[in-house]
Amino acid sequence: MRIVLSLLCVGALASVAQAQPSTSAETLFREGKALMTQGKIPEACAAFEGSYRKDPATSTLLNVADCREKNKQYATAWAAFVEVERRSRGSGDAAQVAINTLAKERAAKLEPRISYLTISVPDEARVEGLVLTRDGEPIDTAEWNRSLPADIGVHKIDAKAPAYESWSTTVTIVNEQEKAAITIPRFKPLPKPKTDTQVEVIDPSPFTAKRKLAIGLGGVGVIGAGVGIWLYVTAKGEYDDAKLEPDDTKQKELWDSANQKYLIAQIAGGVAVASLGTAAFLWFTGKPALVERPQLAITPSVGPGGAGIVAVGSF
Repeated sequence: MRIVLSLLCVGALASVAQAQPSTSAETLFREGKALMTQGKIPEACAAFEGSYRKDPATSTLLNVADCREKNKQYATAWAAFVEVERRSRGSGDAAQVAINTLAKERAAKLEPRISYLTISVPDEARVEGLVLTRDGEPIDTAEWNRSLPADIGVHKIDAKAPAYESWSTTVTIVNEQEKAAITIPRFKPLPKPKTDTQVEVIDPSPFTAKRKLAIGLGGVGVIGAGVGIWLYVTAKGEYDDAKLEPDDTKQKELWDSANQKYLIAQIAGGVAVASLGTAAFLWFTGKPALVERPQLAITPSVGPGGAGIVAVGSF
């Protein structure tokens, strides 16, 4: 009965495959058949899958499942048989019933041979924007920390997240029914982006606000010094005249005037010294300011669509 059922299924496959296929899908399907006959299993599987992408017929998927099983990709084959069984379920057509029965039997026989891989993602590794892939295919968050079917062979696990160093590893499954597991580690933050700096003159004019004030105070100092010197010389002359004046009243008047001018000269001199000193301080400390302004910042970016860099700066 089983042999008859298999023959019936093969006939149904040929009938469905030739119903309304595209030219390239039919060509790839025939190449897959020929390669299977020649024992070139990996090449045959590639041809069948190419045909299935062109024309997703259930019969082609059944051939994909059969080929993957022969290639010892039991998890992939089992998933394909399950999908064939789902598609052909509930049909009253005799050919579809035969396909459904065959796919169900093949899936049941394969299931005990499947190996499993668990990718554990602990809380400390769950950073924002984390994207995991297995053999280049994204791993849904619902699949984290779950034991999922995996083919025998080498599997590459990649983990990426913005602002963190990417991480990858490989897991080798050697035997049937093997249960492999890996744990995503804590991610290392990327170093802060380096910036190119350039010295920029904020006020290119040498006459800054401080220096303008210095000039004003310098003028006050010069005037004060001039007034002080003039008063000092005048006071000295009146003092000398007072010493020679015979009239006591006039002598006293000259003496008082000389003392008053001498006192004012001292005050003017003090103001001049203070003004000139302050002016000198403001002049030397009031030179044009220089600052370091970031010109360009480069940051790595990693996302679901790939990796790249982001450049931000002022130009």
